[in-house]
Amino acid sequence: MEELYDITVSDERLEDCRDVVEPDLQDLIRATIASGFSAEEVLIAISELVAEDFAAVVNQPADVSGNRLRFFPSIPTFQRRC
Repeated sequence: MEELYDITVSDERLEDCRDVVEPDLQDLIRATIASGFSAEEVLIAISELVAEDFAAVVNQPADVSGNRLRFFPSIPTFQRRC
C-alpha cells in the first residue's frame, strides 16, 4: 500500500472552498443541535464522516473508533501552497 505523507493545496482555492462549505456546515450543525444532540456529539459525528470520506478519496483506511480520527499507515499532514 502506498503511504501518504502530505497533501499540498492552494491557499486561495482552500479559502474559496471554505467560503462555499462553511454556511451549509453551520446550518447542519445548528439543525442537528436543535434536534436534540449536543454540540460535541454533532462535531464528533461530522468529524467521523469527514474522516471516512477523506480516507476513501486518498485510498487510506481510516479508524474512527473511540472518537479518534486516525489514518493508516501514516497520518497525513496538510500543507498550504502559496
